[in-house]
Amino acid sequence: MATITKIRQQSGLVLIVIGLGMGAFILGDFFRPSGSGRQSQEIGTVNGKGIDRLEYENRVSDEVESLRSINQSPNPQQTDQIRQRIWNNMIQKQTVGKEVEDAGFVVTQGEYDDIRWGDNVNPIFLNDQTFSPDGKFDPNQVKNYFNAIKQNYPLYAKIQQQQLVESQIFNKYYFAISKGLKANSLESIAIAQSNDNRVSFNFVMKRYASIPDSTIVVSDSDIKAYYNKHKDEDQYKQQASRGIKYVSFPVVPSESDISFLNNQMDLLLSDFQNTDNDSLFVINNSDNRQAYNQVYRSGGFPNEYDSLVINSSIGTVVGPFVNGDYINLVKITGEEFEKEAKVRHILLRTNGVNDVEIEARADSIMNVIKRKKNFEEMVSEFSDDVASIKDGGVYDWFPEGRMVVEFNDFSFNGKVGQMKSVKTTYGYHIVEILGQRNNRLPVTAVVNKLISPSKETYDNVYAIATDFSINSGDIETFESSANELGYTVIEAKRIIKSAKGVPGMANAEELVRWTNNAKKNEVSTPIELENDMVVAILTNITEKGIPNYDDISEQFKNLVIREKKAENTIKEMSGIVDLDELASKLNVQVQTASNIPFSSNAIPGGGSNEQEIIGKAFTLEVGDVSIPMEGKDGVYVIELTDKVIVPVEEIDPELFAEDADKNYNNRVNTGVFNALKLDANVEDNRLNFY
Repeated sequence: MATITKIRQQSGLVLIVIGLGMGAFILGDFFRPSGSGRQSQEIGTVNGKGIDRLEYENRVSDEVESLRSINQSPNPQQTDQIRQRIWNNMIQKQTVGKEVEDAGFVVTQGEYDDIRWGDNVNPIFLNDQTFSPDGKFDPNQVKNYFNAIKQNYPLYAKIQQQQLVESQIFNKYYFAISKGLKANSLESIAIAQSNDNRVSFNFVMKRYASIPDSTIVVSDSDIKAYYNKHKDEDQYKQQASRGIKYVSFPVVPSESDISFLNNQMDLLLSDFQNTDNDSLFVINNSDNRQAYNQVYRSGGFPNEYDSLVINSSIGTVVGPFVNGDYINLVKITGEEFEKEAKVRHILLRTNGVNDVEIEARADSIMNVIKRKKNFEEMVSEFSDDVASIKDGGVYDWFPEGRMVVEFNDFSFNGKVGQMKSVKTTYGYHIVEILGQRNNRLPVTAVVNKLISPSKETYDNVYAIATDFSINSGDIETFESSANELGYTVIEAKRIIKSAKGVPGMANAEELVRWTNNAKKNEVSTPIELENDMVVAILTNITEKGIPNYDDISEQFKNLVIREKKAENTIKEMSGIVDLDELASKLNVQVQTASNIPFSSNAIPGGGSNEQEIIGKAFTLEVGDVSIPMEGKDGVYVIELTDKVIVPVEEIDPELFAEDADKNYNNRVNTGVFNALKLDANVEDNRLNFY
């Protein structure tokens, strides 16, 4: 949601950003294809058909500009989200959109009005309080809103219309599909059985985690055998990816850069001090052009300069001084005064039913304090305000309005030295006023300059990184050169083609783009990433599909270890049917799992992903003791104590029919899109361009 001042002033409305469904169907002229015929580079393909880069760029640009037109300039992260949404939109146009078009779905003008202010209003309007000023939805508010944005922000209005109609037309298509999906009675019965069929059992479990990995001997041949057996399984199929090692050369301002900037600020000091128009001076000379007429409270600057700003007279300029990433000049342009109070208190909490008792206790404690002058002692003994006990119950100087009303009113309306029992929502406070004052707050104008590296600094770092790149012909010299220079080599594995960053660097598109096109053992030239120069070497290329042994051997080693733990434990637990005897041998406890439904994954006291163990429990009869069974988290022996199986004839086949239908319907939107997208062999080549 976006609040736009101009529209609020003109019509009392709030602009909203509607993030609705994706597609390409809009009203009137929007339904016509662009048909420009212009050739452009392709940023991807769908069903072998190219996605035009120019069309993509224009759509992204339109949406960004529409937001800027309402004073909502998107940051880089939001722009990336827009790019991804447009990309998905264009894919959907060429996949689901074809189905929608063939089916003949349209949205008429009447239907478009109906979802805005008619009988079938889109929930985005119903749920927005902007259109329900008195708690009841007012369709006229929506009409006024659309009239206002159409008149004042036509590009924004156009995109809102697109999004609304796209959402409606695709919802109609998905709704039609969902009406053709209905669960049969067997599915409803299966849901009922999975919920109502239950088992209870006692069990002994030995966890794999209780067995040290160091006690398990695993050879290379064991791992290779496991690899050959399991490498074709879908769960181990790998995405195409690449691995690199890289060194980062930070580009940070030098002492010379800071000194130069200090000198520049020194040249401004006299003019700043003598100017009659502080706001205009800030606008013309500061990186933050709104840093004027600001009331300053202590804590915003380094201690030395904080004190100077607080205590300097009007007209004084403090600085220049470094404050974080900036160099500041601060001018005192005025002053304000605010009331402050200093008190100490003892809190006695109430629970809503013991107010009379607590009030009497507060009065008693207060009388003791007045007689013995032992406030701090009574704070330690009685106060429920734990945070203030260490300070003797003191709340140091605080401004009027900071505390709850009753506490605040006594602190500022009472007299210094006065003590009183005050009732608030927290309980009863015994409050003593220690001081009251009018605190001076300086009003400031601030000229600040970002401390950034100079071209000379940039060139120096670039030269170091370039020398490193030239002298690092292979991985050995790459790592040894980095160590000699005192830089850390960072490894980034499994970088997929669409990645935005790498370990250690969130925004690294340029590095990822180089990685996607490099040859193995190739060393990059310096790549500029925000405040760093990066030199990388490509160490690994992983093809899509069956994993390379070297890439997965460590993961498979851990699985072999677990497999051997299970084998050894099954042998250790075999032949013992008395659970107490088995538990004693393993030095564990016999545990109980009660009323476990067939649909459950977890065994209380056991593992959280043990569907197979629960399933096997249903194969036993009451009194049976299982053989040792391999689970996900350990090996189990169970003794069935109860089993409830609801006869099919006692199950109402319609009982869970609605739930089964919902399971289908909830998966329609994403399921249809993902299925068609998978079938369309979508290729995303945007990283070749951006």
